[in-house]
Amino acid sequence: MQKPKSVILNDLNTSFEVLYKTGCLVPDAMFNASKENKWTPAENISHLVNAAKMTLLAYALPKFLPALLYRKSKGKSRTYDDIVEAYHQKLAGGAKAFGPYVPK
Repeated sequence: MQKPKSVILNDLNTSFEVLYKTGCLVPDAMFNASKENKWTPAENISHLVNAAKMTLLAYALPKFLPALLYRKSKGKSRTYDDIVEAYHQKLAGGAKAFGPYVPK
């Protein structure tokens, strides 16, 4: 079942509120510390902000532009939950962020 845009936006707002409240509880030293050469909590948040900005940019484009830049999908649209599952599978397979998605 596809989630309506309003539900997705509400879920995102709730997630960001939880992230903000949780981040406020983390001591500064831990917030900026890396474990096992992984991103710090601060870098993870930077990554999420960068991804959200790119998504916002995509939605700000005129509707005809993506059709010119990208081919039309031949398959059926995926649900939000399907996209999340595919994302988690890519991460488990070793996918790495690149370009504007890498925190500075």
